[in-house]
Amino acid sequence: MAYPDSGITAFENGATYENIRQCLSDLDIVYSRTLGQDNNSFQVPTDWYQWMPTAHHDNPLIFDYIKEFTEINLDNGYGCSRTPKLFYLWGHSYEFDRNHNWDHLVSICEKLGNRQDIWYATNMEIYNYVTAYNSLEFSADSKIVYNPTLLTVWFDIDGDLYSIKSGETLILD
Repeated sequence: MAYPDSGITAFENGATYENIRQCLSDLDIVYSRTLGQDNNSFQVPTDWYQWMPTAHHDNPLIFDYIKEFTEINLDNGYGCSRTPKLFYLWGHSYEFDRNHNWDHLVSICEKLGNRQDIWYATNMEIYNYVTAYNSLEFSADSKIVYNPTLLTVWFDIDGDLYSIKSGETLILD
């Protein structure tokens, strides 16, 4: 789902974000893209009902954001401070026809495409994976991890990469 026009910044008839959020949850809608300002924070949402994209495809800074994203050094920041990065490009196909700039999309895809270090996913795939990742159950001493979800989940601890299948329990070194 995507909020129209102003995103979650303005509601009519006395509605609040919490009202809308509860309604979406009641309808089993698990995420919604909002609008605001494009940014280069590359954050995974913590509130899936106010999912802020990185940039609209026509943002004049789009190639700066792409360069910054693709140059993130994944070898730095291991440990508790390392966070996943998400580049969320949004827009509408009719805009390319209207603006006669399909070549612009091709340029974006050339910069972001065919990379081994990027996972290309739909909104729902991202939501499902992050939810599965956050559902991993670790023992109090973090030596044992259990995956109660239906997805295989990858994670790293101090630079060591682990994969845990659905229903699997791992004893970590």
